[in-house]
Amino acid sequence: MTSIKTKLLAAFLCTTLLPVIIVASLTLRNVNEDAEKRFLDASSLDISIVDHSFGIFFDLIGDQVSMMADYPILAETDKGAISTYFGEGRKPSEVAMASGGREQRLFELFSAIGNNNPMLGYVYMGDRHGGYLEWPGTYSYGEWDPRKRPWFDMGRNGNYEVVRRDGYYWEGDNSVYVSMLKAFKNARGEFEGVVAIDVSLKSLTDMVQEIRFGETGFIMAIEGDGKVLVDGSNPDNNFKSLSDLDAPISSQYRHRNPA
Repeated sequence: MTSIKTKLLAAFLCTTLLPVIIVASLTLRNVNEDAEKRFLDASSLDISIVDHSFGIFFDLIGDQVSMMADYPILAETDKGAISTYFGEGRKPSEVAMASGGREQRLFELFSAIGNNNPMLGYVYMGDRHGGYLEWPGTYSYGEWDPRKRPWFDMGRNGNYEVVRRDGYYWEGDNSVYVSMLKAFKNARGEFEGVVAIDVSLKSLTDMVQEIRFGETGFIMAIEGDGKVLVDGSNPDNNFKSLSDLDAPISSQYRHRNPA
């Protein structure tokens, strides 16, 4: 009798609990999948917003560069040459203020732009004669010719459009910058030089580090050649190649961006 009751009870539990367990498992699975989908959708939207924000930021810097290139006194080369730094080291800020005239006015323009935007590292120009002007201009330049620098060639070959230069290392202050460049003309309509603004990588890092996805998610800004521009989780990875980072990060990028 007891054996029959036990079998009946076991059968009852199986027929009652098994469907409940199955339904609960399926429900939990669906809930997890739905939560994951909502997280991925929300994250994709957030990333799109961040990407758009970065685009707007660089567009604004590009607008400032265009404004500089169109500044009338840049074209008025007859009102004074820009100092060169072919010989002993000198500081552009001191040279510009001592020179006065056109050079001082341009330095005051560059200073107004730089001093009112804490994210900028340098505001500068080089002309076809080798003249150079820079804000903040506190670094001493000697045996220096801007025409031999990569940014000058990029700007000159940019067809008078704003050009963005990939991140580069500047030994002057042991930092990495991203440049926005544009060529400008003289009063005769000829190529005269290049104006540029450098954005500090530290500023971009500070922007990215404020963005988080959940408790552990973060953003990485990666250039087309696989170089990490900004790592929101570990700034030490900035300006490194993905191939030099942990394998999971590198392999995931290659999976999403096949050659």
